[in-house]
Amino acid sequence: MKKIIIIMSILVLLICGCSAEKMNYEGNISSDVSSSNDINEMGGKKIVIDDYYGANLEKTIKELESKGFDNIDYEPDGYMFIFDTSNWIITKQNPESGQEVDPSSRVTFKCVKASDFDNQNESEEIVEDDDSTNKTEESKSDTVKGKLKKENKVNILKKIKGKSVSSAIRITKKHGYKAKFKHAISKMDYSIGTLKYTWPGKKLAKEVLVTKVGKINAEKKSIVLYFNSKKNIAKQNRKKRMRKVLSKRLDPISAWTAAEDYGRWNYNDSFNLHYYTMKYAERPINKKTWFLKAGCTIKSNGDKYSFTCEAKVAGTDNNPVVKYFIVY
Repeated sequence: MKKIIIIMSILVLLICGCSAEKMNYEGNISSDVSSSNDINEMGGKKIVIDDYYGANLEKTIKELESKGFDNIDYEPDGYMFIFDTSNWIITKQNPESGQEVDPSSRVTFKCVKASDFDNQNESEEIVEDDDSTNKTEESKSDTVKGKLKKENKVNILKKIKGKSVSSAIRITKKHGYKAKFKHAISKMDYSIGTLKYTWPGKKLAKEVLVTKVGKINAEKKSIVLYFNSKKNIAKQNRKKRMRKVLSKRLDPISAWTAAEDYGRWNYNDSFNLHYYTMKYAERPINKKTWFLKAGCTIKSNGDKYSFTCEAKVAGTDNNPVVKYFIVY
């Protein structure tokens, strides 16, 4: 009897032990699963990378940073450094578009200058996966590329300044723009046809330079260009340098004041030189003398009379000298 009781006790202990071990095993599994879920929740949500081909680098960096990306790198094509990210366009990216990426992962872009983007080699373009790109995304990408090409054409046209008229005509035609030419001084309007028949041949067209790029209408594909001859441009530059040198020696305001004082000394205090509202000329004759011309008024017996005054003033700010003075 005692043997039977002992055997039954051993069986009960074995059964209880197995159940406890099973419970402990299941408990461990449950604990492991719970820990795994906690890790997934703490690890952060992965984000699908967009297609950034043709996008502005500066705007793209700001967009990614707003999504939590903090490891963004970029490589300039043909240059050592990028100083202003707003002037660069993305041509390649890693990871590619459509991939799910953790924000802590590194994102790298290859870029070209905005001015060079229009002429970018097709071999450097990103090859998109046809299976992962739908028609809506392709249409959006084409719209962005078309807009960028239009902007790049405008940037190219802005750089026409300083080129010859013959080069300007060739560049505007190449990009499908109709050019309207105006003289930089007279503002007289010339069409390409007028230039063709008025100017004696291509040689003169090469001697005339674009001095200013006016209004550019990207929708109508029209552009206004101002031109002048190399000879006149050189003459104007000499006058600017002469004016700069003379102004340091004798400021034009000091010269006008000296001329007005000279007029009051000759015609009494009723003489007024209107060099602000009626200025006709203010130019350097040489590096030491100003030529001045303006309207003036003189009161006599209660009446005011209008005249024109011319003067040549030399010297310095501290000691201006009126060398010539006439009222007519």
